[in-house]
Amino acid sequence: MKKGLIFSFALLLLLSSCNNKKNTPPEQDTDVTHAQDVMFANSFVADLACIVLQSNNGGVYMPTYSKFSGTLATTDVSININTSTGITNIDFNKVVCADGIYRSGKIKVSASPVNTLSMPKFPGYTGTVEVQPGFVVKNYSVNTVGNFIVKNITPNGFNPSQTKMQWEISGELNFIDTSASVTNKNMTWKGKFIMTMANSTNTLLNSTPGGFFDFYLPAYSPTMSAFPTPTNGILLQFTGSANGKVKTSMNYTFTTRSGSSIEKDFNKTPNYSLAFRRHPFVAGKAELKIEGKPIRYIDLGEGNPDETGYVQINGLSYSFDFTY
Repeated sequence: MKKGLIFSFALLLLLSSCNNKKNTPPEQDTDVTHAQDVMFANSFVADLACIVLQSNNGGVYMPTYSKFSGTLATTDVSININTSTGITNIDFNKVVCADGIYRSGKIKVSASPVNTLSMPKFPGYTGTVEVQPGFVVKNYSVNTVGNFIVKNITPNGFNPSQTKMQWEISGELNFIDTSASVTNKNMTWKGKFIMTMANSTNTLLNSTPGGFFDFYLPAYSPTMSAFPTPTNGILLQFTGSANGKVKTSMNYTFTTRSGSSIEKDFNKTPNYSLAFRRHPFVAGKAELKIEGKPIRYIDLGEGNPDETGYVQINGLSYSFDFTY
């Protein structure tokens, strides 16, 4: 009888132990690094489109992407536009640009059609972009895979005061993190975004004869006690999706949420005194699906250029820094 009781008690303990293990909730997923990595890639894509717009904007330098050291200079960023071939060669010579980002290497843009209207502003413009091997932005080596396209899809004959201008951005990129401390280094991006200039109907943006975009903000020098409030910068909105592999080699899919876009506002910058032409994403909502992980719901904020947002995972929100 005692043996039977002892056996029954032992069996009860075993079953109780199994039930406890079965009912133990899984450890909460708090990882925001995948969101940071993908937002870095998205930021590069947005800047690449802006480099195409600015380098073919009729000026001798790119306001956002030339060197800044008190005054804008062209010695460390060269732009060579061949109007007969439609090819623009851009060479960043190990320079910290006016947006505070280090860049080094070459970008080639081949415009079509090759004529006097081969500028990104005009409907039908197509820029085929080649980020050449060895190009570096911050601590990443980046190159295009195949054709990377920036195409103006605004309707022909549009009314500039009524119709917002749009471009389709599509292609594939490889990223390699060159940081010595990083074990997993490779990341990819393949996708298509629609870029809308939300305030392109503003006549102030088209003040230059020939219709160049007014990327230019009020004049600034480090001796100023306060930066003048910019009001005439462009506002870009990006919608679409991308996929690829994050640095842990897991597949991902990034999609802007229905009714939302991720926004880049040229009127706003995190720190005027350090990099007054730095214009990060300031707003937007998106979904990030990582292979084998819960969906990440990304919120970039409501217009504050502080480069921080939130990632919601399993109903819980975590702050994350998406500094580019």
